[in-house]
Amino acid sequence: MKETITKLRPGDFVEVKAPEEILRTLDADGTLDQLPFMPEMVEFCGRRFQVSKRVVKTCYYTKAGSSGMRKFRTDDVVLLDGLRCSGAEHDGCQKACMIFWREAWLRKVEDGVSTQFGRP
Repeated sequence: MKETITKLRPGDFVEVKAPEEILRTLDADGTLDQLPFMPEMVEFCGRRFQVSKRVVKTCYYTKAGSSGMRKFRTDDVVLLDGLRCSGAEHDGCQKACMIFWREAWLRKVEDGVSTQFGRP
């Protein structure tokens, strides 16, 4: 089940949906359109953040040392201001990668109040 939002823009405020809502959007591999919802993302559920950028493509690197460019098949991926992966569920990885969010995992809010990093 995929819920669509009108395209989010940088500066919009969103609330990350509850884990139960997000889980309903995922396939058997834990992805939505091949983008995984990672365990590190759960801590942000129920909190509000500001959209910093829309994402169309990104670079990637593999353990084998190869790299490339990945273009997303859909245009519903955004970055949220200041959020990075803690690596806690990936053997303590310390790369602090940006976290990609599908719009279906987010709910646009109008009051513009951010609860990022525990602030009201």
